Amino acid sequence: MSWRAGDTFTHTIFSAQPIPHLYFVISDVTEHSDRVVIVNLTSWDDRADRTCVVDIGDHPFITHKSYINYRKANLTTTRKLDEAEGKKMIFKDKPASQELLRRIQAGAHASDRTRNWIKESL
Repeated sequence: MSWRAGDTFTHTIFSAQPIPHLYFVISDVTEHSDRVVIVNLTSWDDRADRTCVVDIGDHPFITHKSYINYRKANLTTTRKLDEAEGKKMIFKDKPASQELLRRIQAGAHASDRTRNWIKESL
């Protein structure tokens, strides 16, 4: 099991109904496998961070206008990702295109909702 910047995975959030969410690996894991930055895709609403808007055609998972939720960007490790995948807690999806990955990474630096320690890990 290996991870690279641009890889994606789904994780199901359980509430009233199970809802799969798409996450993007946006940091260089070859240099820092212990500090992997992940961000998730969130459905568009009035509170949306407009820094990186995505829509149908940007990735096969996307079925409607959405945005990258930089406020909830987080750090993990490749080991934790491997363990979660092995336990079937997350499921790899199709990788992001290089163009989309660049947009998401640029947005992480530009968004005022991205915490500084996340920006430093990029």
